[in-house]
Amino acid sequence: MDLKMIGLWLLVAASMTGALAVKESSPISPLQSIKYSATQRESRIPPSILFEKISRNANSDSHLSDVNENSEGYHANEDDIFAETEQFEERPGLLKDLGKDLLPEFVWYPLSYSQQTEDHEIQRRASVASVLNQLAGLYLPNQKLTNETQCLEDLDAIYRLKDALEITMLVDSWGKFPDGFLAGNTYVFGSFDECLKVKFSRNASDPDQGDFRGQYCTVSYTKRKREARNENQETEVRMAPIVDRGVSSFTYGTCIPASCSVEDLRESIDHQLQEMGLNLKISRAACQVEEHPSFEFTPGAIVMIVILAVEGSLILFSGLLDLWISYAKKDELRKGPLKYLLVFSLATNLEKMFRINTSESKDSITSFYGIRVLSMAWVVMGHQYMYRSYSVNKNFVPDLVNGNFAAQIILNSYASVETFFFMSGFLVAYVFFKDQERGGKFNIFLFYFHRFIRLSPPIMLWSGFLATFQSQLARGPMADRATRSMENCRKFWYRDAFFMSNFDGYGEESQGKVSSKVFGVSWYTSVDSQLYLASPVFLLPFILKEFLENKKYKSRFVGILWLAFWTLVSCVIPGIIIGVNHLPPNPVRGAPNTSLHHKLVYYAPWCRASPYLVGMALAYFLRTNKKEILLKPWQVVLGWIVATGLGIAVVFGMYRYNQMTTDLIEYEWAPSIFYGSLHSLVWALAVSWVVFACHYGYGGPVNSFLSHPSFQPLNRVTYCIFLVALSLQGILNANLMIAPYFSNLNKIIEIVGVIFIAGIGGILLSLFTEGPILGLERILLRK
Repeated sequence: MDLKMIGLWLLVAASMTGALAVKESSPISPLQSIKYSATQRESRIPPSILFEKISRNANSDSHLSDVNENSEGYHANEDDIFAETEQFEERPGLLKDLGKDLLPEFVWYPLSYSQQTEDHEIQRRASVASVLNQLAGLYLPNQKLTNETQCLEDLDAIYRLKDALEITMLVDSWGKFPDGFLAGNTYVFGSFDECLKVKFSRNASDPDQGDFRGQYCTVSYTKRKREARNENQETEVRMAPIVDRGVSSFTYGTCIPASCSVEDLRESIDHQLQEMGLNLKISRAACQVEEHPSFEFTPGAIVMIVILAVEGSLILFSGLLDLWISYAKKDELRKGPLKYLLVFSLATNLEKMFRINTSESKDSITSFYGIRVLSMAWVVMGHQYMYRSYSVNKNFVPDLVNGNFAAQIILNSYASVETFFFMSGFLVAYVFFKDQERGGKFNIFLFYFHRFIRLSPPIMLWSGFLATFQSQLARGPMADRATRSMENCRKFWYRDAFFMSNFDGYGEESQGKVSSKVFGVSWYTSVDSQLYLASPVFLLPFILKEFLENKKYKSRFVGILWLAFWTLVSCVIPGIIIGVNHLPPNPVRGAPNTSLHHKLVYYAPWCRASPYLVGMALAYFLRTNKKEILLKPWQVVLGWIVATGLGIAVVFGMYRYNQMTTDLIEYEWAPSIFYGSLHSLVWALAVSWVVFACHYGYGGPVNSFLSHPSFQPLNRVTYCIFLVALSLQGILNANLMIAPYFSNLNKIIEIVGVIFIAGIGGILLSLFTEGPILGLERILLRK
């Protein structure tokens, strides 16, 4: 209820913005209050009178004039006032009762109905001043609580300056009580641009005094936490309230003098909240004077600019050289020293990236083209739907989800990540067995070196780009989030580059307060690389093939048992962790223990290995099986039915838990352990059938779609798009000027836009990293 009060007070501020120019012939500042005796009885005026004053003020002269305490007030037409009063009093009592329930007494009474008293106009102005004095503490620093001389002078100037335009702009830019507050419209940003345009000379005759400038600030409230429940009680209950459909937080924008600090504003609001006796606290306060923070030429930023400039020049120059060689037909130059330069060629790398092969070799797993692209799109879609907290109708989002079976495709989009783990394990083993067939020897140094230069350079370059330029890409009320993310990049870039970011929750600097990941998806590259690091252990019987054969063991049989053993271990471990810690079977957005599930299960490589190992087993079968696979029609149909059923069971198996409701949903012990242990394995088996059937000609229209050549260009840059997309989504979110409306259509439009822009970013990132580095690897290692 406290947050509802705050929001409804801002409704008063919306009325006051224009309505407080109370002198018709000489209107005063919206904030100019006239001091009357606090003991005088407050008159009551209907809200419509206030809104009528807005339009009246809009047509009045905008120039402010000083008004002393004894100046005559604006005399409204008493007949109009009393007529409005009579009309208001005739309305049903519901509105009055609602107002008394939601509005505090000091706000409700001045805005109630007017009594016919001789001095009602004087009392009305006193009431309005009382309301404003309360509201000013929520928008401006308190003059009694700041020691900054210039801030004090500027605050005083707000009440005294005669230039109405700038003062009106300052107050008009404030975020005020919006429509649909109870529907979730709790982000009222006001007018960012209008605030920053407030600028005028403090003293025209003395330019040395500088300019009065507006400073845009956002303030967020949350309810103070109640006394924690007994730990044993929490352990026993294990309930999951998914969403609170009430008002749990509120954010609005204000405009204050640039000479005041965010600490001044925070201290003032804290004081005002205590004065009002509200159970609220400020969760976030941030201010900005410029559209973008000034660019910092730190040593790291200079290094990053030099790298981009040098490599960009190499890409363009080598591209032009490549085109000249082709035009002059001097292909012999490609075999000389110039080959080290031509790996940067824009022309060659773009041609490779967008090349479409219509005739693939039998060794190619063509179904991976579509599977990889669709999985990447699924990840982007799941992330974009997560950005709903700023929506004007977020409290109605549960109505779109609850009872909607199809919504599980979004809420349980975690299965898309299992597909990536499956494909990664498959490709590692597939290349390994392919090299073995050619008689190659396993070189563990080159094995790890290739992985590092394949994945780490794009992460390093993208982290460096974000650490340097991210604050310049965000503009608006939420831009400070991009600035904080940029600082995070500068501090923790090495965690992502060296694949340690999945252990975010274990460091002292994190402790649930600061994420030590540069961008959210880096946990995946870390887990995947850690599984890659362990893959020689998984492939050990096949690496020791000659030894096992000499000992008269069947390496194939031992190898399959070995993979099965590790797969079993990877299924048992998460089940034990979930059972012991009473965790949900899979992350449930907004539910208790979800963050603990991420830390102990979701980000843990020993809990994510089962799809990786299934991929390895399938790769072994496809590489070593030289016989034609002949299946009867009923076997093919049965295979597709089982695979489809398994996939549906995984995606929709969380339906009971993925309900956005205030009801308490109990985590049942046995189903949680069963699903949490086996869902990754089951999903990998379903995908395995798709790959198997498509490879051996039993895919039908599914294979025709997944193997379509049009997927090939996107397939080659999927990794870079995957890295760029989530950071891009955060940057787009930081550029919000107004709260968006949540709907499936709007989300689809956003997703398409993100994929398109991330595609461009992924192409550029690939041109700067993957193309040149893999080209140099082929030359140096003679691959």
